[in-house]
Order: sequence, then C-alpha cells, then structure tokens
Amino acid sequence: MRIAFITFEYPPNIIGGAGVYAEKLTNELVKLGHEVIVFAPGDYPDSLGSNSSVQVVGVNIKSNFPLQSVQFWLKLPSILKGVHEKKPFDTVHVNGSSYWFIPGKIIDIPHVATIHHLSKDSRLIGHDLFSILSFISGEASIIYQSLQQKVIRFADRIIAVSNYTKGQILTTYDYPDNKITVIHNGYDTSLSLLNEENMLNFRRRFNVDNRPIILFVGRIDDPRKGLDILLESFSILSKKVDAQLLIVGKGSKNSVNKKVRDLGIGPKVIITGYLCSADLACCYAICDVYVCPSFMEGFGLTLLEAATFGKRIVASDVGAIPEVAYPGTFLIKPGNVNELSEAISACLQKPMTDTSSIKKHLQSYSWSNCAELTSKIYDEMQKY
Repeated sequence: MRIAFITFEYPPNIIGGAGVYAEKLTNELVKLGHEVIVFAPGDYPDSLGSNSSVQVVGVNIKSNFPLQSVQFWLKLPSILKGVHEKKPFDTVHVNGSSYWFIPGKIIDIPHVATIHHLSKDSRLIGHDLFSILSFISGEASIIYQSLQQKVIRFADRIIAVSNYTKGQILTTYDYPDNKITVIHNGYDTSLSLLNEENMLNFRRRFNVDNRPIILFVGRIDDPRKGLDILLESFSILSKKVDAQLLIVGKGSKNSVNKKVRDLGIGPKVIITGYLCSADLACCYAICDVYVCPSFMEGFGLTLLEAATFGKRIVASDVGAIPEVAYPGTFLIKPGNVNELSEAISACLQKPMTDTSSIKKHLQSYSWSNCAELTSKIYDEMQKY
C-alpha cells in the first residue's frame, strides 16, 4: 500500500514523542511492505527513486520566519497533490495536527490521524506568563485547539496512543467510539545494547561519579515537564542524601541554570543537553531512579525506556502515565515537591531486585506491533 505520512517532526528534526513515533512507525511500515512517503518541514534530499526505505519529501519553510506551521500548511497542498498525481496514494496518515486545509482533505482518499494528546491538555492552569501565553499561542492555544478539532472531524479513523487520549477525545468531541483505535507506542529495544566501556566513557565525558544518580529526560525549557518541581525536590533530598541529578533534553538551559544556582545545588547537577541514542542508553543504564514529574503526558515513552533497564521510576499520576508505567512505579500527585522528594528517597533505599514483572509488562509495547495494528486500519479503510 502507498502511504502519505504527514508530520511536523521527522529526523533529524525531532522535538518530542510525536517525532519518535513518526520515525519508528514509518520504518516498521516499510518492513511490512508498504511504500511510505513522508511529508515534513525541512530540506531533505530527493529520495523518491527508491522504495527500499522511507522516502521523505521536504516542504521548505523559512526557519527564521514566524508561523512555521502556517508556512507548512500553505505549501503542503500543491506538493502533496503533485506527488499523488504522479503515483496515487492509498491512504493519508496524519501525525498529530500536522495537516490542515480549509475543505478538510487535500486529496479525496481515506485519512487516518494519530492523536497523541489533546491540545487543551497541554495548557498549564495558572496565572504565570507561560500559562497566559499558552492560551494565546502555541500548541495549547484556542487556535490550535480548533485546528485539532478539524483534523479529528475529517479523519475517517483515529489512532489514539493511549486509552487516556481516547477518553479525552470522546469526552471533548462528538466522534464515534468505534472509529477510534488505541494503539500504544513501542520503545527502542536497541537502547539496552551496551557495554561497560561505553558507560565508563560516558561517565568521564560528563564527570559523573559513583554517587546515586537521579535521571530526568525531557524538554528542559517546557514547564509542563515539571523540571522545576524536580529541582526543588532534589534540593530537599540532597540535604539528606549525597546524590547527583542528571538532566537530559533539548531546550534553553537559562532558566534551569538560574534555578540550580538559586537553590545552591550546582555541584550536584549535570545538564547534558540533547543526547544521541547511545549516550541516552548510558544514562538509563547508570541511573538509580528515573523521575517523570510531568503535569501532562499523552503517553510517556521515557517510562518504557527506563523500564527497559529495570529502573525504579517515580512519576506523576496524570494523563496516560498510570496506563503505561509498570506495576510498582511510584505515582505521586503532580507538583507536590515534598511527596516527590520522599518517593525518590524511598526508591534509592530499595533498589529493584526482581525485574520479571517489568519484562512481562514491556512485552505489549513494540514498534513492530504498533505498525501491524496500524496496517490493519489501512486495510479496513480500503473496504469503504
């Protein structure tokens, strides 16, 4: 089957879980025999001459200009139609709200849309500047919510990455239950392919010693990820336990560095920035506790990645986290500094010994399974 896959994020331009989903799913779909053409913002080499791998059509936008999503939407119709006219697609797969056109569909063929979380759930409730701006612009804005609603309404089928997300769609929009399928994301099993030398080299490069390590992975300048709460909790914990906080992720370090200085925990905090898969695997391997203090998660890929290494996990009891986390994960109220500190301390005192339940839990999450279930939806849509 020939699939047009529309996405805002695709390697090397990955920001979060939606980008990982786009990369992993499309590669697995190709393994199943599908011809997948990805349409994404950016300048990609012309790879349309080969069906042996994922093909990417870049939609050129001016990165130094504002409204990059609008630029993408304005240019996409003619590019998509042009490729479709040369060789027709069977299905359009929309990743998130990356596809918008006034009539609803650019080409009149079956459309499936993957919804990772609802736009309205991305907004932090509060009176700070971020909360106000998130309501006016960005992913949580009223405008973006209306665009997401349009995508959901014109899609012939919806894939929700979690039961939580499906529930939110049904509660918020008048969309038929039987046209929404929950297909969980997978996780990168290759992360666990490590050796001692890799980990030793990583420790030397980032000056990580043998003290207990608490790990955070996520966008470091996004308040929804709860890093501020973790820093405050760590400042309390560090008075009792001589530990290190390892922070991994994209984003500006300015506010994080200021918070670290204000709390006086600088010598105990390591901020690596974005890491490649091999280095990220080292982080999971050497950490003692993985912490996900988010205020909102439509899925929670990092929980599966940490579980792959049999790590203790402390996470906020929000969104899809309780659904994805393995039994035994410490779930706490989001934003509760003291409870988070106490949970991390408890995990450090009681390391994981039996990982059999984790391995059993992880069996239901794989990118190959995600692709097979997605492929079945493509087949079903061709019957109508």
